[in-house]
Amino acid sequence: MARALFRNRKATAIWIFMAIWMAFLCLMTWVLFRDGPPKGYSWPTIWAILFLFWTVGGAVSVWASTIRVVRVEVTDSGALEVIWRSPFWVERRRVEAADVPKAEVIYGADSDGDPYFTCRVTLADGATIDLSESHDEASIEATTAQFNATAGRHRGPLPTPS
Repeated sequence: MARALFRNRKATAIWIFMAIWMAFLCLMTWVLFRDGPPKGYSWPTIWAILFLFWTVGGAVSVWASTIRVVRVEVTDSGALEVIWRSPFWVERRRVEAADVPKAEVIYGADSDGDPYFTCRVTLADGATIDLSESHDEASIEATTAQFNATAGRHRGPLPTPS
């Protein structure tokens, strides 16, 4: 039985966006081959545009497939069962209770310059587990406190549900 369960599903939004983008690109490519180029445009121009859209779409799809969702289950012993998922592979790992470091809040900024917070666990081998991320500092601090109270060895009593 799990003492706590943490999930970070932010990557799912990027995967869905890219799936829609690539489906639309496939559809528009089919329409171009079916109907030919619009009036006033030559096939070389259309080929150049298609090449650009397919190159960017392919590159961004490859990048998006490297972003993973994570599921961390804290067992009764305080050990971690970590599952990282991407669209094409799954990585599983068990971290024993004695090897579980404390989580920390990483303070950063998003692309607009607004504060952005991440609850991160950095394992001894340098691997990182981003348990949660948000613009809401209080929710990230609560997640960090819950993880530190439940994971690892002798971290304290189980938190009471509120």
